[in-house]
Amino acid sequence: MTKETKDDQVEKTREKLVRCNGGAKGSGHPAVYLSINEKGFVVCPYCSQLFKLDAKD
Repeated sequence: MTKETKDDQVEKTREKLVRCNGGAKGSGHPAVYLSINEKGFVVCPYCSQLFKLDAKD
């Protein structure tokens, strides 16, 4: 059994609009599109996946 770190729970993206369907976490959920907020992140209301804006140039 592996222990997840905090970084394993963060999906980094360069897009301000992200799509989540639950992925490999269990059986998934309906696909939802989420907008990253002014603080630079959004949390999926179904599975609590954290999406964080990664503004690397």
